[in-house]
Amino acid sequence: VQVKHVVVTGSDDDSIDWTGGWQGKAQFVVAEQSADSGAEAERGIEADNLEANNSATPFSNPTLSNFTLISRAGNTANGMRLRRGTKGQFHNFIVTGFEGFCVRVTDSQTEANVDDNSLVISNHVHNCAMGAAQAGTDGSDAVALVEGESTLADPNLVNWQPQVGSDALGIGAGPDDAFFDTVDYAGAFDGTNDWSAGWIETATT
Repeated sequence: VQVKHVVVTGSDDDSIDWTGGWQGKAQFVVAEQSADSGAEAERGIEADNLEANNSATPFSNPTLSNFTLISRAGNTANGMRLRRGTKGQFHNFIVTGFEGFCVRVTDSQTEANVDDNSLVISNHVHNCAMGAAQAGTDGSDAVALVEGESTLADPNLVNWQPQVGSDALGIGAGPDDAFFDTVDYAGAFDGTNDWSAGWIETATT
């Protein structure tokens, strides 16, 4: 599966979740939790290879760029949980509002993927209460990877758009792949153009 321009709102589980060998691509995705989501609505992304065998092939190995992950208030979870041997390329992300860490990497096979550069993170803006990254038992190198490729700052979003002066703007290019539009900002939106206009409505209560 390959997708562009996706809005995920109000999930009652993790907003984006994969397992079992997904090798697709995605760009320009915003996932915002809602205030009335249940307790199971934890992470913006939960990523697995295979629970029964973390080294099973084909590995989950997607390429993702220009994601915005926004927590609901009071959510103590981590923004992204990369575990159970997932590989992947993660570019130009915003992770904001989670009361846990923005990224957590766990399990020895996932850490091995960090070490051999088959799990890569670049150009992230993180704004989570506990900081950019947390390691599980096997995740120390992943913390160094995340912190080395991250800007810890409030992305200054208004209606999903980074405002002038945001650290998400001018952050650098994403993946070198013909599927992806070449942009130099993190997150799903460039601060000016709203690609969601005309096909979504924002509910108010």
